[in-house]
Amino acid sequence: CGAFASNARVLGLLFLGLTLLVYVFDTTFHRAWTGKKMGSLLGSVLLFCLVFYLITPAMWSKVPEFFAYTIAQSADFTRWAGTVRYLGNTYNPLAQPLPWHYLPVMIGVTTPVLILLAVLGGILYGIGRLFLRPKAALPQELPVILLLLSFVLLPFSFALLHGSSLYNGWRHFYFIYVPLLCLAVLALRALLQKSRPWGRPALTFALVFPCAISCLRTFSNHPYQHAYYHAFVGWPGQFEGDSDS
Repeated sequence: CGAFASNARVLGLLFLGLTLLVYVFDTTFHRAWTGKKMGSLLGSVLLFCLVFYLITPAMWSKVPEFFAYTIAQSADFTRWAGTVRYLGNTYNPLAQPLPWHYLPVMIGVTTPVLILLAVLGGILYGIGRLFLRPKAALPQELPVILLLLSFVLLPFSFALLHGSSLYNGWRHFYFIYVPLLCLAVLALRALLQKSRPWGRPALTFALVFPCAISCLRTFSNHPYQHAYYHAFVGWPGQFEGDSDS
């Protein structure tokens, strides 16, 4: 699966690499290395390399050049010559890079408020479990949190610091949405476990009702339901208006 995912998008390499690193970290931390686990790890890496090589003809002649080109284009795509309308200004990402806050702002204004708050809570929960109260977490929870945080924060931080070419909102970073939701679910589960019996129905209603409102707003925006901005944005035109010309 890792080979096919990496063949489709180079980010598959990141996810596979992080998964293996977390596995190594967790096994080392618990001092659980055995010959069988070491063999499984090495076998997985070799099988990935073999399958990826077989299904990727583009790398058969020049392996280093293939990876150099693929990673460079993924980190900073330079073949799009359009313009981006953002906060009242027009940018050409090739000649005039977008401000560093383009990515977090676009995530913030196009994500439902409830989900945004849950995601922020999930990130704080994950960081707190890892660095402040690791003993309070379930044994199997720490590796999962470490993997989710790494898969979100590493590419996100790289884009902010490197100034990667972005356009069409944050569609280039939709791959972090599922890990963010997973962190939010972990935080909400912990909150439900600590809440009193009467608090659980109240919390469930507080989660379901805003989600229902967001769904109704999305349906009411047909045929422009794909252009979602939450209710606190105001005039969406100030945030985005990309052009290919």
